[in-house]
Amino acid sequence: MNGLPRLVLDTNVLGRAICGSAPSLELVFRWQAGDYTLCVSDDVIREYENALPKVRMGDPIARAAILDQVRRRIHIAYVTPRRRLRISPHEPDNRIIECAIEANAIALITHNEEHFMPWLLGHGIVVSRPREYLPLLPAV
Repeated sequence: MNGLPRLVLDTNVLGRAICGSAPSLELVFRWQAGDYTLCVSDDVIREYENALPKVRMGDPIARAAILDQVRRRIHIAYVTPRRRLRISPHEPDNRIIECAIEANAIALITHNEEHFMPWLLGHGIVVSRPREYLPLLPAV
């Protein structure tokens, strides 16, 4: 791989970026600039494609740009999880967890840390909110 940090962004981070939330938006800008590699799987891409259009207050141009960059795999590490997990009661979270584990991501960024922390701590994957993680992300 390219040596850049490998992160997984929960759908809620992209949703808040579309709405202009500064920490989430900065994380998206840093991904678009190539400061880290966003890890995705088919299921994560489907979750993004299903959920992001439902963000009502968001900027449609930002939404389109994010989905386009994901589809074109720009600064993306695409993974195919080998195991189907059923550990979280929120089904899309299972797909995010699978992706983070398979990608050997260093962090999963979310606004719902409690949904992921019990499952990912044993894998050495940091679970953090955008505001707390941004200072840890090295500039490239």
